[in-house]
Amino acid sequence: MRHVAIQIMGQTLTVASDADEAWVKALAESVDRKIREVLANGRTVVSTSAAIAVALNLADELEKLKQQHQKLMNRIEVLNLKIAGLVEAPE
Repeated sequence: MRHVAIQIMGQTLTVASDADEAWVKALAESVDRKIREVLANGRTVVSTSAAIAVALNLADELEKLKQQHQKLMNRIEVLNLKIAGLVEAPE
């Protein structure tokens, strides 16, 4: 596990991760950008509230993607079964 220094809202944080340093920094930049967008839109003026709003939005996106992924996996399974039914078993 490596330690990666990131910056979010001007604060430097050190996070531990098994992921590549560039990936961790890219995630931090994305979070920072989203928080700044929330603050710029005037929906909130407290950075903690902005961070919570961003966390909820990201959690929503994640859950929707998980549901889409599961639907695709189910569809693939159905198609695999159909394909298997079309292929004749060797004698």
